[in-house]
Amino acid sequence: MGMPKSRWRAHTTSGSRNSVRVRLNPQGRELEIDGVRRVEDLLRRLQIVPGTVLVIRGDRLLTEDAALAPADDVELRSVVSGG
Repeated sequence: MGMPKSRWRAHTTSGSRNSVRVRLNPQGRELEIDGVRRVEDLLRRLQIVPGTVLVIRGDRLLTEDAALAPADDVELRSVVSGG
């Protein structure tokens, strides 16, 4: 059973946006963050501990060292575990 695809495209076509658009799930909040080049920069800026969220661009899971480009759309999904 695979991970459901994000509703967001990997890149927008407008070219006018210079920030990374972030959707926080399950909170449903949307943010635009300037000046981040890597996933680790984004998580640091949002004060999110790595490993507590999945970072998804399009249908790909990103690692902390993955590069981000201006106008990227990414989704952060909270990791939930139970036992």
